[in-house]
Amino acid sequence: MKANEGRDYEDFMELNSTEQIRKINSNALVGISSLFQGSDSCLFKQVFLSLATILFFSIFTPSLLKATTSSTVSTIDYHVFNLTCSDNATPNDPSDDVFSFTLIAENPASSTGWNALIDGAPQSGNYDEVYILGPYAVSSGNQVFDLIDNLDPTCTSSVTVIPPSTCSDTCRTYTVVRTWTATDDCDNTSTESQTVEVEDTQAPVFSTLASDVTFECDGSGNYSQISSWINSNGGATATDNCGNVYWENDFSSLPNGCSATGTVSVTFTAKDACGNDTTTIASFTIEDTTEPNLTLAAQDTIVECDGLGNIAELNAWISNNGGAIGSDGCSENNITWTNDYAGGGAPALPSCDNDTTNVLTVWFFAEDACGLSDSTSARFIIIDSTEPNITITASDTIVQCDGFGNLTDLSNWLSNLGGASGADGCNSGSGLSWSNNYGGGGVPALPGCTNDTTNILEVIFYATDDCDRVDSTTARFIIIDTNDPTITVSAQDTVVECDGSGNSSDLANWLNNAGGATVDESCGTGSGLSWTNNYDGNGVPALTSCNNDTTNVLNVTFYATDDCGNVDSTSSRFYILDTSTPTVTATALDTTVECNGIGNTAALTAWLNNNGGATAADGCNSGTGFSWSNNYGGGGVPSLPSCVNDTTNVLSVTFYATDDCGNVDSTSAQFVILDTTDPIV
Repeated sequence: MKANEGRDYEDFMELNSTEQIRKINSNALVGISSLFQGSDSCLFKQVFLSLATILFFSIFTPSLLKATTSSTVSTIDYHVFNLTCSDNATPNDPSDDVFSFTLIAENPASSTGWNALIDGAPQSGNYDEVYILGPYAVSSGNQVFDLIDNLDPTCTSSVTVIPPSTCSDTCRTYTVVRTWTATDDCDNTSTESQTVEVEDTQAPVFSTLASDVTFECDGSGNYSQISSWINSNGGATATDNCGNVYWENDFSSLPNGCSATGTVSVTFTAKDACGNDTTTIASFTIEDTTEPNLTLAAQDTIVECDGLGNIAELNAWISNNGGAIGSDGCSENNITWTNDYAGGGAPALPSCDNDTTNVLTVWFFAEDACGLSDSTSARFIIIDSTEPNITITASDTIVQCDGFGNLTDLSNWLSNLGGASGADGCNSGSGLSWSNNYGGGGVPALPGCTNDTTNILEVIFYATDDCDRVDSTTARFIIIDTNDPTITVSAQDTVVECDGSGNSSDLANWLNNAGGATVDESCGTGSGLSWTNNYDGNGVPALTSCNNDTTNVLNVTFYATDDCGNVDSTSSRFYILDTSTPTVTATALDTTVECNGIGNTAALTAWLNNNGGATAADGCNSGTGFSWSNNYGGGGVPSLPSCVNDTTNVLSVTFYATDDCGNVDSTSAQFVILDTTDPIV
C-alpha cells in the first residue's frame, strides 16, 4: 500500500527496549516497555505501546523460528512506525476516522517472505521492504493479526495495533458579527452591523528545515536511526499562527545499494487543521565506510604428511578461510572471502626443518558487499613426525660358498637392502634413504662349519626419511658349503726301489703328499681341506712272491674333506720293486786241498756249500730273500793231464747270488787238489 494522504497524526514506534515516541498533535510523551516471552516454535518479543489516549500497540517478534523443514532456526524482527490518523471527511466526527501504519519485517535466515490476514484481507510481503498498511477504521477497534513465515507456517508472530480513540480535530475558522447602535438624546436609535470572518489561510512556518543525515551502515537496515530521523521530521520544526501543526511524510522505501546503503529523499509536510501545509525535503544516506572486522585471524594449521600433498586438508583449510572469522557491521551475511592461493599445493622446503616438510603462506581477504576489505594470513604446514614403516623386512639370504668370500653376492644383497622395502606416510617410499651397519671386511667365518654354514654376517638396514625418522630391519648373509671337494688330479701309483727296510720314508712321503692328488674346493680353493687315507700303518704288504720285479703293493684311498665334512676320494698304489742285482760283497776264494786219493769229495762239498767263501748283499732284503747257486755239474774235480807244480786237479766254479726277483750277481773260484806228499813205500 502507498502512504495515506491527509494524515493528521504521525507516530513513530521502534522496537527498542526503551524509547520515547511523540504524538505530534498533543506533544505527549509516551513510553515503550519490552517483554520477551516464548512459544513452542519461536521466541516472541512483545512490545506494548501507549499513544496519546491509550494507544496500545503490541508486537510479538519470533527469535527462534523453524525456517526450514530441516529445523533451521531463524529470527524475525518487526519495525512498526509512521502510525498516522485522519479524521477523514467529517471534522470532529470520530466515526469516520481512519489510521495507517508502516511495517518492516526482518528475517535474515529466510527469503520467502511473510503473509498475514489483516482486517479480513490477505496481505503478504518480503522481508526488509517497506509496507504502509491501512487505512483502517478507528471505530473497528484493534487490528490483531499473525505474521506467518512463508517457509515455516508454524512460526508466527502476533501483532496487535490499538488505534487512538479519535483522530478528529477542528479547523479554527469562525465568523464574528458586530452591531453598532447610535442613540440620540431623545433615545432615537439607529443600528449598523459588521460581519468579521476569521479564517486560516496561512500554512505553518518552518523554524528549522529538515536536514540531510548520513548513517554508517549497521547491518540491520539502520531502522532505529531511520525511524528516529523520520520521527523527528528530519530535524524540521514548524509553528502555526492558528493552531497545532501536524506532520506527514512520503517515506515509502529503503536504500537499495550495496548492503542496503544508498540515499532516500523524504518530503516532510507540516500541516495545520485547516489543511494549509508547507514542505521541506531532506535525505538520509546509509553508507559503508568501515572495512570488515576480523574477529578471529586465520590460524596456522599443522597436518601430518600423507604423502599426497594433503590436498583434501589443504582445500578444507582454504575453504574455511584458514579458520578466520570476519564480521561486518554493514553486511554481516555478505562477506566474500577470497585468497591468493594459486594452486599447486604446499611448496616443499629444501630440506626437512624441525619435522616440517612443506609450508604454504596464504592471504585471506574478507570483502564486504561495498568492496571494503580486510586481510589476514596464515600458514598451512605439513610435518613429518612419523617414522617410516618397513613394509617388507629384510630376509636372510643363503649362498653357496664360492671360495672368494661371495663378495658379489654380498654386494648385491646389500644393494637390494636384503630384500627389504619401506613406505613413508609422507612420500610413499620416495625420499627414503637406506643405510646399513656393514663396516666392510666381508662375511665373518665361523670358528667351524656348523650345519654346512661357514660364514655369517648380520646386517641392520635403516630406512631414514627426510626428517631423519628411522625404522630398521635386520637380516643375515649366510655362506654355506654343501658341495663336495673335486679331485682334480687323482692320486698316482708310485714305484720305489726296494730299500730292504720297507721303504718307510718313501711311503710316508707318498702318504703325506696324498699320493700326489690335488683337489679343487669351491669354498676355499684347497684351504680348509684335510686329507686322510685308509692306510693302517703296517707298511707295504709283501707279495707272496716277486711279480715282475714287484715285491710289495699297498692300496690306499685318499679322502679330501672340507670343513663342512664334504668328501671326495681317490685311490692309488704304493709299489716296491726289486730291479737291482745282489752285490757280491766277498768274492769266492780258490781253495787248495791235499789230495786224499778219493777225490777230496767232502772238502769239495763243503767248499761248494760255502759258496767258495763268497758273500753277497741285496738292497731289498740285506742278503735274505736271495739264493746261491753255482755251475758245478758234478763229477768231482777234473784232473790235469799231468801234475803241474804239484797240482793234480783243478775245478773252476762260478757262484751265483740270485734274489727273489731273479736278479743275479756272481763270483768264480777254483778248487785245487795238490799232491805234495811223497808216496809211501
